[in-house]
This record gives sequence, C-alpha cells and structure tokens, in this order.
Amino acid sequence: MLFFGSRTRRTVQRTLSAIVAGLMLTCARAETPATTGMLPEDYLPGLKLLLEDAVKQSPQMLLQQIEIVRREAQIYERDYQRYPNVGGNFRYDATQQSVTGSAATRSSGLFYSMQVNQAVFHWGEIKHQSQIARLDVAIAQKNYAEAFRVLALQIRQTYLDLIARNAQLRQARFTLKLKEADLASARERLAHGTTSPLDVASRQVTRDEAELDVERQRAQFDSLRRALSRMAGLPKDIPAEQIPAEIPQPRYDSARTAQLLADFLRDGAKDTFKAQVADLNAKEADLNYRIARVRLLPKINASFSHDRNSWTTIGGTNVSQTALTNDTLEVRGDWNVFDGFATKGYKLEALAQKRAAEHQKQIEIDAAMDEAQRLARMVDIDARAMQLAQEHLGGAMSGVATAQEDMKAGRASQTDLDAATSLQRLAEWNVAMARDAFLSDWAAFVSRTSGDPALNQLPYRYVRATR
Repeated sequence: MLFFGSRTRRTVQRTLSAIVAGLMLTCARAETPATTGMLPEDYLPGLKLLLEDAVKQSPQMLLQQIEIVRREAQIYERDYQRYPNVGGNFRYDATQQSVTGSAATRSSGLFYSMQVNQAVFHWGEIKHQSQIARLDVAIAQKNYAEAFRVLALQIRQTYLDLIARNAQLRQARFTLKLKEADLASARERLAHGTTSPLDVASRQVTRDEAELDVERQRAQFDSLRRALSRMAGLPKDIPAEQIPAEIPQPRYDSARTAQLLADFLRDGAKDTFKAQVADLNAKEADLNYRIARVRLLPKINASFSHDRNSWTTIGGTNVSQTALTNDTLEVRGDWNVFDGFATKGYKLEALAQKRAAEHQKQIEIDAAMDEAQRLARMVDIDARAMQLAQEHLGGAMSGVATAQEDMKAGRASQTDLDAATSLQRLAEWNVAMARDAFLSDWAAFVSRTSGDPALNQLPYRYVRATR
C-alpha cells in the first residue's frame, strides 16, 4: 500500500466498503433461522402471494410511495443554492422621432443581459438545508417500511380470520341441515298424529334461526373477503373457493420465543422503525438549530453579469452604430444585524423539537418492549389453548367413531350420530380459532422482535437501521 497514491488508497477503501456493505445486505435480508418456516405464509401459500401483491399495489403502499417521491423532489428544491443561478433578459427596441422642420430620426437596437449568481459562504446553512431534505426522504422511507410491516400483519390476521370464519360457516350450515331434518321429522310425526302443531312451530322457529345464522355468517365472510382484497390492492375479490378449509397445525418452540425476546430486550428496541423516525427527527431539529444560529451572521455571495447594448441611429443621411458591453464581477456580503428576536425564537423552537423527538424515541422504545413482552406471553398462552383445542377435537372425533359403531350395532340412532358430528364440527371451529389466535400473535411477535421477513421485498435502504 505504500506504493499507492492517495487516490488509489481511497479507491481501495471504497471498494472494501462496498464489499462489506454487500455482505451486510445479504445477511440483513436473510430470514432469521429462528423463525424459518413458522410464519402463517409458510403454512398457507395463498397468503404469501397476497403479501407479494400488497407491496406492489396496495392503496396504502402506493400513497406511501408517492410521499417518498414528493420528499425526494424536495431535495432539488433545497439544493438549488448549492449551484449557480443563471438568468438573463433581452429586448429589441425600434424608435422613430420627428421634429417639425427637421428630418425624422430612426433608431433601433438589441439589448441583452446575462447574470450568474452563486452563494459562496453561508456558515453551513445551505449544506444543512440539503441534509434536512435527505433526512426527510429517510423518514418517509422508514414510515413506508413501518406501514408495510403493519399492513402485512393486518393481511395475515384477516386471512387467518377468513379461514376460521370458513370453518364457522361450515358448522352453521351443518347445524341448519340438522334443524331442517328435525323439522321434517316433526312434520311427519304431526301427519301421524304423534306430535302437536305447537311442537312443529317451535322447531320451525329454531330452523329459521339457524338459517338466519348461516346468512349472517356468510355476509360477514364475504365482507371480510372483500376487505382483504381491497387491503392487498387486488382488482377483483378473492374467490371464496380459494380460501383454505383449515389452518395447518403450527409448530412451536417456547425456547425460541424466550431467545427472541431476550435478544430484543438486550438490544433495547432501538432499531424499530418508529424509534428510527424519532431519531431522524432529532437530527433534523439539530440541523434546524444550526441554521437558526447563523441567521444573523454575514453571508457572502458572488455574481457575474454580462450586458450588451447595440443600436443603430439613422437621421437624414447620417447613420451611426454603437455597441456597449459591460462585464461585471461582484462579491457581496449581506449582514442582517437585528431581526426582532426572530432568531432567538427559531433556536428555541428547534431545541424544543429536538427534546420532543428524543422523548418520542424513548416512548416508542418503551412501547415496543412492552408489546414484545405482552406478545411473548400471549404466544405461550395461545400455544396451550391450541393444544387443548386439539385434544378436544380428538375427543370429539372419537365420539363420532363410537356413535358410528353403536349405530351399526343398533345401540344408537341417527340423532345420536348427528349430535356427535355437531360436537366435532364445533371442535374443528375451536381449533381453527385457536390456530388463528396463535399464528396472529406469533407473526406480530416475530415482526416486532426479529424483523418481519415480508420486509425483504422492500429496498434495503428502507429497512436498514440508521446510525
């Protein structure tokens, strides 16, 4: 390296930095092994496709992307003072003058002027304004990432709710089928005179209530299906037949939950997107303070102008042509000595904004840590509830098998089998609800503590931690 010049050394350093950044990018975007294959989309391929569609066409994400573009445009607005400002004007005049007793005089000419202005020394104010514009872009990018993280959780929750409601709808339809069979049996007994019209009327009401419950469940299912389609930005509603019939049984390891929580709490939750936004706001407030601090200091600017006036005068037989060129270079100092204490107000405001951002960062950190601990506890509770629901389902399935054997042996009736089957359908719905609750809380816990794998679809600069 001693034989290399300073430029060569800088090139090597930049190359090494690019390689390190690439390695960091690869590691950061890889899904954490602790949660590989354990999120809802790993069990449900249709959900994974929805998450991929949402990042491209969800109305919420499109609005966030537009906000990023708007903030990027402001960089040009803030950077304009860093570059020369070039302008000019021109005009053409033609004049004819007549005096009594004298020949008319005509004159015409072309006049143009060009100016170049450049800020020379403003005590870092212009640089700080450009830095603020870039911080605003970074804030918009972090808000985009947080918005997608929340949207991904909402899509997962809604998709899981749809599957659970699908199971509930099947159970309601089975109940309606039983009530219809019961009503038909009662009407047959009425025809044979073995029951009363009041009994038939009572069973009719029960059947109608079951039908109303089916319609209610169907309406809620369709409404949730449309909401999910809009959430993901799909042009058409998701067909009902594409909703899975059940949620596969998730895998769970309580040791992983404890490890993820311990790592998150040890790091202090400083890299959450909201905490990063608060940190960026504090940096922006500090730059605003630096700008306000130099408001009353002299500023130096330079300008160069090129003016040319050329005209022709014709009077009788006389013709004269004249051209005048002026080139002016000016270095000017402007000093605003007193502004009515406005500078003091700007400085106090910037300091207050910085303190508020620092407090907001701590609030976000505390909220994230509280949420992580709450979700860790809920995940353990959900896992136990899921196990109990599975055990109840096993018992209900055994009851159906027993009822089928008893019916074949003549020890049970169809009514007994229907009752056992109804209990099994109810147990299936409870299992779906338990798995729904577990996977929803588990996805939220992973998203909070170890980085949501769905964010791997976003540009790396959106999700990387700011320093």
